[in-house]
Amino acid sequence: MTVVQAIAAEDSIAADQGSGALHLLLPTNLPTEITLTPEDRVAMRDAVTRFLTVLQSQDPAAGIAEILQGLATGKPYKAVPVGSVGIPAQVSEVEDFDAYFNVRRIAPEHPAHALLVGLLQTSAAAFALAARDTRMPRDLLGHQAKGFAAYARLLGRICGIDGLS
Repeated sequence: MTVVQAIAAEDSIAADQGSGALHLLLPTNLPTEITLTPEDRVAMRDAVTRFLTVLQSQDPAAGIAEILQGLATGKPYKAVPVGSVGIPAQVSEVEDFDAYFNVRRIAPEHPAHALLVGLLQTSAAAFALAARDTRMPRDLLGHQAKGFAAYARLLGRICGIDGLS
């Protein structure tokens, strides 16, 4: 099993997708550089490239869901208790925020893949919302897609993957 397959959350990422939970790395654990094995680098490049391609399609939400489905197997990563988020907020404030926004704090063994899944979940939700509510101006949705693409390329650079466009 590759590291890319090791992105499922506590029970499984598919279960959390159904609940809409967004996995966030702890702010103090956000990496500036991630070393991947050659095999994992190829798999990550493939997933990010596919994501960048579906952002250009007529139905990005469907393409993103397909990528997520392909990544939804593997070993779980551990969730972190709210008391250890490492930010200057009271535990109760963080718990309230997390409950309201359906966030799960995580400390994954493989942060690159957790970051990728978070990007995929967030972008899929944004495009699904835009599909349901046609009042959202298409130019704003285009700006959002550009932001998702920039994040994907940044993730690639952090993982030592060059040449993503």
